[in-house]
Amino acid sequence: MLRSKAPKVTHPRRTASPYLLSGLLTCQTCGKALSAAEAKGGRYTYYVCRSLLSRGSGECTTPRLNAKRFERLIIDQIRQHVLTESNMRDLVKMVNEEMDSVIREQQERVEAADAGLADIRRRMDRLWELVERTDLTTEEILPRIRHHLETQERLEQAADEARALLALRRADVQDVERIAANAR
Repeated sequence: MLRSKAPKVTHPRRTASPYLLSGLLTCQTCGKALSAAEAKGGRYTYYVCRSLLSRGSGECTTPRLNAKRFERLIIDQIRQHVLTESNMRDLVKMVNEEMDSVIREQQERVEAADAGLADIRRRMDRLWELVERTDLTTEEILPRIRHHLETQERLEQAADEARALLALRRADVQDVERIAANAR
C-alpha cells in the first residue's frame, strides 16, 4: 500500500492530503475512489464517491460519509484489531530480528575496516622503513603515502558509520506493553 502512494506512482497532491484516508478508500458500489469534500464553507468534511463528484447525483448511491466519524471508526478498528498486544509482540520480534541482522552486518563492516586499517598501518611502516634504509626520498614514495592515507580515511569513515549504527538500541520485549499503550 505504501509503495502505491510513492510520488513516482501517485501524484503528490493526492498523497499529501490532510485527510487521513484520502487515496485509500474505494466506493463499494461503483469502484471509484472516495475523496474528501468540504461542505458549508469547510465546516464539514465528507468522504464522497468520485463518480458522484464528477458526474453529479444519481451516478452512485453510496452516501456521503462524515469524515471525522468515519476516520474515528477506522482508527478504533485498527486499535482493536491491529494494534493488539500479540501483534505488537510479533512486530517487536520482527524488528529485533531485523536489527540483529543489521548489527551482524555492521560488526562485519567494523571488523573488515579494522583489518584494512591494520594493513594500511603495516604498509605505511614498511614505506617509512624503506626511506630510512635506502636512498629513496619521501618525494618518491609520496604518491603511495597519499593513496594509503586516502584509503585509511575511507576505512575510518566506514568504521565510524558502522559503529554509529551499532549504537542503536534494540526494543526490549518488556517495552511491548509500553509500545502497545502508546499505540492506543
